[in-house]
Amino acid sequence: MFGNQWREGSSKKSLRSTALWIPIWFIILSAAPFYYEMTNHIPTHLIESNGILSVKKIGKDLYTSISGEQGTRVLTCASSYKGYTRCLPHKITPSLIDKEVKVLWYEQEVLPFMKNNKLVELHVNGNPVITREMSEERMARGKKDSIYVHFGMMLLALSISALFLKIEKKLS
Repeated sequence: MFGNQWREGSSKKSLRSTALWIPIWFIILSAAPFYYEMTNHIPTHLIESNGILSVKKIGKDLYTSISGEQGTRVLTCASSYKGYTRCLPHKITPSLIDKEVKVLWYEQEVLPFMKNNKLVELHVNGNPVITREMSEERMARGKKDSIYVHFGMMLLALSISALFLKIEKKLS
């Protein structure tokens, strides 16, 4: 008899504790990526690289790669830690592979310990394929989407916490 009461009290306490920690852990784990995404901007000074364009697959993601005198540079168009890395539309990518290109890019800090080479502009034969304006629009869209995703995930975390508190209250 005493053992069952102890277990019930322990499970209620555990449910209450879990309900409290779910939103706290969500905030802790999502604060840095959200902060870096919201404060990210394209600097005025960009690094210029020239070389031969290719596409490099790393894991499941496709990156734009430039091979030239400076070595091979892997670039992304992702605006956040796990954004969409592919820079070129599927339709025009084959026609640009192995072409001489000029790119403007910068080192983008996505987490305190992680940086990406962020492509801003891409020119083929002096003609822009990706412009700064396109990159700024893509970044603004990514920030807007991130706000909705983080808000939705916070609502989910709070809903799960509320569910745990409701279960705990039923056990009382």
